Amino acid sequence: MDYELTDYQFGLSASKSSDLASDFAELLAVLKSISEAELISDFNSKQDSKQAKGKKLTKSLSHSVNDLIDLKLRAKGWLGQAAIFGDPDFKKMGWKLDFAKVNNGKGTFAVEVVFNNNGSLGWNVTKLFMACGKNHVKKAVQSQVGIIILATKGLKEACGYDPAIATFEETPLYLSAMQSIVGSTPLVIIGLKAPKTFKIEHFSKTYPDGSKKKAGRVVMLSNGVF
Repeated sequence: MDYELTDYQFGLSASKSSDLASDFAELLAVLKSISEAELISDFNSKQDSKQAKGKKLTKSLSHSVNDLIDLKLRAKGWLGQAAIFGDPDFKKMGWKLDFAKVNNGKGTFAVEVVFNNNGSLGWNVTKLFMACGKNHVKKAVQSQVGIIILATKGLKEACGYDPAIATFEETPLYLSAMQSIVGSTPLVIIGLKAPKTFKIEHFSKTYPDGSKKKAGRVVMLSNGVF
């Protein structure tokens, strides 16, 4: 997948430092390695499985993007659903990051993949602040830079995402309002771009119980235009 980058508190500069550059390049390479053929195959497979089980079909590409990122980052040794705090009293609260990376025994990046309602973005950012900032509570991993992965407006519109999700373009505004909370935590914001060869089109699906729900299907594009 293609992407755009921006940052907060010099997150990009920090990510290119000697002890972080290889992990940052690895994450970007994982995102770039997700092909449109893989996205289509995964989306159609999920829809076929739901159809066979009589379940409601999904409306957007979000689950496929999430699952492929998860599969490929874990294969590179990134920790999925990583606890923020190591203190047992905090572990039971279930405060977890989508991903964290440890290199040579030292935490490097904390990552949140954010395709949920824009009202939840503040909590995603707060988790990155807790993971990267200094704290008297023992950390499971002391990360250095936080990364937020979101859809661009183009991906949101092209691939059936909920209208209420937070987007790459909106995130700097949210961060400016949270400056007193996030402070000097360096962050990188990654916006995933829309595919060039297909889109997800909504249609009305009628189920055996007579209910009608909006569902998504792949529509191939001509010359990347829709």
